[in-house]
Amino acid sequence: MFHSSDQFAFAFAVPVAPITGRIPEALDRRLGALALSAQEGDAAARDAVYAALAPRLDVIVRSVYRRCDERAGDHAIELDDLRQEGYLILVDLVERWSGDATLCEHVLSRFHWRLRAAYATLGGTGSRGTTELTEIVGPESIEEAGEADSSPLRLLTAALPERQRAIVLLRVGGGYRQWQVAKALKIGRSTLTREWDRALATLRDTLRAG
Repeated sequence: MFHSSDQFAFAFAVPVAPITGRIPEALDRRLGALALSAQEGDAAARDAVYAALAPRLDVIVRSVYRRCDERAGDHAIELDDLRQEGYLILVDLVERWSGDATLCEHVLSRFHWRLRAAYATLGGTGSRGTTELTEIVGPESIEEAGEADSSPLRLLTAALPERQRAIVLLRVGGGYRQWQVAKALKIGRSTLTREWDRALATLRDTLRAG
């Protein structure tokens, strides 16, 4: 699973989508209605969509991770990192849904290739993967990493503790891999994972409150 968000599906009386096969039309319509609410700023509705689709999307996450990892020849990134990216991709797909297709058709037709692209960025098959990080330990360089993303990311992370903000900017804005960020900030992988999880929790709370 991605995150433990079953309470959001329960609060909206939304059943979990089947892991395989066709998603029932009634459920697809219900998720579409929730997605429209999410686009209006209803964070709980967005999380309900996520909770309903998470088990099915996790099957895709595991498949992409296994296939890409086999090609890479080593553990380029961790499975939980890819799951976190999957969550962000789903949130973005919900925001971008125009209603031309059903929500589930929109998400499921794009999620796989978006996730593969995220793996390429995080796993180093893109240009960021081979970059040396000896020059990105200072605050100026962290800000430069943030420049790679939109200004809303910098504004959203402004209230985070300094280390958590640096981690988010380097990973999301700069596209660096987990081990690279740990090396740049001179912290252990387990510490980075804890700080990353705390930062995401804070950002989710901020979005819900906003």
